[in-house]
Amino acid sequence: EITDNSDRIRRIVENLKHMSRQDSGDLGEKVDIQNVLEAAIMILHNQIQKLTDTCVLEVPDSLPLVPGNSQQLEQVFINVLLNALQALPDRSKGVHISASYDPATDLLMVAIRDEGRGIPERDMGRLTEPFFTTRTHAGGTGLGLSISRSIVERHGGSMGFESVLGVGTTVSIQLPAIHKA
Repeated sequence: EITDNSDRIRRIVENLKHMSRQDSGDLGEKVDIQNVLEAAIMILHNQIQKLTDTCVLEVPDSLPLVPGNSQQLEQVFINVLLNALQALPDRSKGVHISASYDPATDLLMVAIRDEGRGIPERDMGRLTEPFFTTRTHAGGTGLGLSISRSIVERHGGSMGFESVLGVGTTVSIQLPAIHKA
């Protein structure tokens, strides 16, 4: 148990060091989305443990890489995952993260689905507006989804939202894959 916890702490420190490095903004990396999602989950480990009993990551082994910046994409997934966690009404509700690839469109899709309160229809069109937040009482700034959308668009991708009040919300992020030779 001590060894397992030591490894977990080592991975957390590595992820925090990776996040704190100066980001050049270069979008030329070949990014493994599974590694980015796992890093985001590791960074949010304490929040996950605090807010839910269920956080599931489903990623197939054969996902293609995407062009971009792993640090920026990690920021996107941290923002979206943290919103999903904070939307949960209690620990019995969960968050499900899945990734898939559509060869017909050459797009990789990541879906982050929460079993939270849902978003009222009147707010759906404003989710990525800078400074729009439904959580002013909890210290929300309304910048997370705005920044995330900008990053995703710089990567040639798109971000979509589906929500049902009382059931939950799904954030879908589509990114172009690197063409295989």
